[in-house]
Amino acid sequence: MRNSFPLLAYLNTPIRYYYFYLVPLGLALLMVSFDVHFQGMFPSTIASNLSSPHKFLNDFFGICTFICIALIFINYFRVQLNRQQIQHIKQHYAKLNTQQRSMFSPLGLLFFIFMLLFFCLSWFLISDEIPYTDSSTKKGATMVYLKGFAHPYISAVVNSLHYALTVLFALMIPYIFNVRKFT
Repeated sequence: MRNSFPLLAYLNTPIRYYYFYLVPLGLALLMVSFDVHFQGMFPSTIASNLSSPHKFLNDFFGICTFICIALIFINYFRVQLNRQQIQHIKQHYAKLNTQQRSMFSPLGLLFFIFMLLFFCLSWFLISDEIPYTDSSTKKGATMVYLKGFAHPYISAVVNSLHYALTVLFALMIPYIFNVRKFT
């Protein structure tokens, strides 16, 4: 295993962690460049009236998310941290004050699990209606517009950022387990 930051250890094992972001983004941009008809793979995507590139982006990054999360948790059970990474975890935890250490409590763990489930379920929640631009209903409308109705290249970048945020929350769960185990 490469000598990496303990948070990224389980994603850095097969290949460098940044390839898990760059390769799907590159493939998505390449596929969106060609006007390929795509019905959808998820039931909510098949039933939606989104354009073919937007359906592809939603399903592609959703599948990439699930594969990456599975890889993280498989590596958590298969790969052991080395001594330097364990030492880094102990030093990092020792520097935190009481309020910052609460992130590693059972309630903090439940927060990250809940957020991970919420982010994963959001791949199945698709809105077919263009959001209104009225100032009273603008909350959340920008994200819905960018993911489903903007230019496909912009949607690819926004979907990839959603994917990256979901993977970050997935990486936090094994990191919390390691902090609780080694401190």
